[in-house]
Amino acid sequence: MLLLYIILEILYFNNYYFIAEYTNIFKALTILSFFGLICQYELYDSIYDKYKGKGLKAFLTSPFILAIVCLFIGYGLNYIAIVTNGGHMPVFPTMTISTGYTDLNEFTKDSFYILGGYDSKMIPLCDIFDLFGYSNLSLGDLFIRCYAFIILFFSLKKSNKKLNKI
Repeated sequence: MLLLYIILEILYFNNYYFIAEYTNIFKALTILSFFGLICQYELYDSIYDKYKGKGLKAFLTSPFILAIVCLFIGYGLNYIAIVTNGGHMPVFPTMTISTGYTDLNEFTKDSFYILGGYDSKMIPLCDIFDLFGYSNLSLGDLFIRCYAFIILFFSLKKSNKKLNKI
């Protein structure tokens, strides 16, 4: 799934936007693809030794729950920003304009992403973080990426423990 996501990014960089309408589907599939790692490395069990294998306590103190909480917070923050801005996500581009990633002509009143300004509401929840001229992210997007980081981090940690036992 991540390889497919990289291919989509390459298409975007080369001005092939025909696939853009399916982006939300690809993002959802990418998030769901992490469930294989969750099952493989038992990330639904506690990170604390005193709770391991103890039912609900083990589950509630698991990396899976921490990741899901980050995911829900991220989507919740994005939802608040979108709803308070009339169904649009205001973007405050800075370096992305100079790198050519963002074109100010793309921001129209009919598009989902609109150019942020003084009349934008909930500005701290909008796309205000410029990621090295590559992308604009919101606080919610950062929480959503924390989901992926937590799952990958604990998967690698558990896979290394399994390798050390061999």
